[in-house]
Amino acid sequence: MYRFECTVDCRTETYSQYTALAALVGILNKTTLLNGKTSIQTIGGTIGSLVLNGTTYTNCYIESLSAAEVSQSNLGVWDFTISFVKDTSV
Repeated sequence: MYRFECTVDCRTETYSQYTALAALVGILNKTTLLNGKTSIQTIGGTIGSLVLNGTTYTNCYIESLSAAEVSQSNLGVWDFTISFVKDTSV
């Protein structure tokens, strides 16, 4: 795999789920290497495994996390967007 990035729109009823994700975010620098693979350098970011539709992607970082906003649905839920990037250079 040379490159993997994804963005997910999320909704949670528990604000602490959002803050747990926010604790994993750091300053991230993404570089495309000459061989086409993606190298990630981070200060304070946490590497982890991302599971999407039953498929596990290792060496992933949170690239961006939007501010959580209270939905206008009056259901007491928080909406946010999260983007992931995989370090394929390892």
